Amino acid sequence: MPRWPWAKTTSPPPSPLASSPSAFGAMVPGPGVEGDVDGFLELWRRRAEQQTIDAGGWWGGMGGVGGWAPFVSEFSARQVPALTAGLRLVSGVCMQLPLRQKRGDVYLDPPATIITNPTPGPNRTVADWIDEYVSDVLLYGNYAALLGPLDSTGWPTSLVPLDVTQVSVARDPDSWLPVYTYADLDDPLPADRIFHVALDKRSGELTGRGVLPTLSGAIGAALAADAYAGRYFTESAVPSGVITDTRPNLTQDQANELKSKWMQTVSGTRAPVVIPSSTTFTPLATDADKAQLVQARQWDATMVAMLLGVPPFLLGIETQRHTYTNAETEFGRFVSTTILRLLKPLEQQLSVQCLPRGNEAEFWTGALLRADTATRASAAVTLYAGGIIDLEEARVLAGFPAEGGPEEPPASIPVPAPAPAPSSGSAGAGDNGTDLSRLHLLEGA
Repeated sequence: MPRWPWAKTTSPPPSPLASSPSAFGAMVPGPGVEGDVDGFLELWRRRAEQQTIDAGGWWGGMGGVGGWAPFVSEFSARQVPALTAGLRLVSGVCMQLPLRQKRGDVYLDPPATIITNPTPGPNRTVADWIDEYVSDVLLYGNYAALLGPLDSTGWPTSLVPLDVTQVSVARDPDSWLPVYTYADLDDPLPADRIFHVALDKRSGELTGRGVLPTLSGAIGAALAADAYAGRYFTESAVPSGVITDTRPNLTQDQANELKSKWMQTVSGTRAPVVIPSSTTFTPLATDADKAQLVQARQWDATMVAMLLGVPPFLLGIETQRHTYTNAETEFGRFVSTTILRLLKPLEQQLSVQCLPRGNEAEFWTGALLRADTATRASAAVTLYAGGIIDLEEARVLAGFPAEGGPEEPPASIPVPAPAPAPSSGSAGAGDNGTDLSRLHLLEGA
């Protein structure tokens, strides 16, 4: 059965590290390692494996044609500051949006159990579920969960999250429906048992695409730039200066002794140094900004922000100056282009698989895009004066309880006029003078 391209294998192929003199088994657990030895071994194995793969890379395309690209695991990708910061930012914004259940135009209170907390468990909240979902769909393009037990009406009450790297999916050759397997389970799982959200897929495909399977080159470039910058001052091949001695017939031993004494004298101090007249020291100036590829790393961070759909300025990346009037204007485009791109498929999948017909799951973006007090009050006064909303609705819109305040509205606020009296004698008209034939046409349109 085909597996997702990032799925882990239960028996990995032999690693070149196994036959290396400095193999993984010969270097660990290492001196002074106590406590969680298994955790240390896993971290060391990932580090050694990553170094080996990065040294060789891999060739993509048919028959090895296509070009070299680095292998980037989730462990190494999260070491890119812009990527980790972007994931946290998107997840943090999504956590602020309450999940509600809607039937028509009415929001149900209380909602269904699965809306209250989709993945319940010890010390688990809705924020845990959102954080896992955002990470899975951004990094891998898919989120998978097992539908939990059913309630008295036949709808699931919860979801059981699955490790997206352990899920396999293929089409049944007879019914042509998706069939799933998980980890080492022998029995396949039908599609009606799996809650699956896939992003960025073509028609007919069963799985989506995320950053890791498709954009490893950009992540690998950012990793390479960060690694080079980190090694610049410790492993740089540029010396701090040149010591020149004018004595004739200077031997190698004398040169080594001169260098050793110089290092002992200047190491860890800024005290003045007295040198003989035959010796001179010429410092070598280096451009640390160019050596650390500052512009290249800035571009890599901007590229990662673009891949995640996060505005660069939200990650502290210097870009052209932006002017925003309030929080609603600032986050509006980000929410509509990135946040809803992730949450809308999740809403629809919850509505189809977990809620009765006629009910919808919806993340309330108004919790994030709420305007300031002055803006809300101005909007409430305008809508109330125009007769669009009543006094209680206006108070709620302004951020106050529905009941309370003065018994009579201030004189400066016009009281909405009552509805016009019905006119008589109009052929084909209703009680309020509306053309019923026109209504019939609208309803049938």
